[in-house]
Amino acid sequence: MDIIKWLESWYKLNCDGDWEHSYGVKIETIDNPGWSIKIDLVDTLLENVHIEYSLIESSEKDWYGYSIKNSTFNAAGDPTKLLF
Repeated sequence: MDIIKWLESWYKLNCDGDWEHSYGVKIETIDNPGWSIKIDLVDTLLENVHIEYSLIESSEKDWYGYSIKNSTFNAAGDPTKLLF
């Protein structure tokens, strides 16, 4: 499944009339250049998951990193990693 379709499904699953008023998903550009994404996991099945930050870097222009901490998924990557 395409990652954007998966994210749409996950978001829809968690929209219950309350969650989406306080939490959500943010996708932004960063100045490295690249992309960042923040997904609030509070009141979801993933709320208590913890993953230490991991950086996968093949080169200065080929990289991404991610973590789950404090009920938030954070990830960032180079300009080609939005759909990765």
